[in-house]
Amino acid sequence: MQFLSGQQSRNVDQLAIAEFGMSGLVLMENAGRGVADLLERLELKRTSRIIICCGKGNNGGDGFVLARHLLVRNYLPTVLLFADPAELTGDALVNYRILQSLKFSVSVLSDDAMSSQTTTELFDQLSGEDWIVDALLGTGVKGKPRSPIDGVIRWLNQVRHQSKCRMLAVVSVLAWGVLPSFEKPKHIVNGDIWGVPNPYN
Repeated sequence: MQFLSGQQSRNVDQLAIAEFGMSGLVLMENAGRGVADLLERLELKRTSRIIICCGKGNNGGDGFVLARHLLVRNYLPTVLLFADPAELTGDALVNYRILQSLKFSVSVLSDDAMSSQTTTELFDQLSGEDWIVDALLGTGVKGKPRSPIDGVIRWLNQVRHQSKCRMLAVVSVLAWGVLPSFEKPKHIVNGDIWGVPNPYN
């Protein structure tokens, strides 16, 4: 598989939109559906708990699409949004509103919510058949993550090391072979599924 840098990936997106007339919504739909397909190829079970952690950008929008595709396939995902919904714009906002129209509940968490008992219990109950999906940051990220995402990444990396659940980063499973510009995570599944990126260790 050939890997592209974040800038190369953005160039591919721009080419698809400008030269081939594909809208950002189409690209986001393809990304979210592709991740749902991948999870099923990895033997996702109907009983599996799937927690999708979303940021406010297009990567979070991919997570919203993923949740919708899992819903229509009779899975029961949980979506955690680490941003004020008022900050959502563009295609991510469109897909957030689609979830709302489906009466799907998205849990909005603040930067101090990770220490709450409810959230802690949510992750403590995960088993080896469960998944956490990282849809926090995409190829557009520049520099180190800022609050609250930096704390979320650190917290999820702790979960990764303490829990039996599996993790998948949306940015790294695109057909283009995009890699996040962070440290290579500890756990790799089939060579192309990456855990939550950790820029600190």
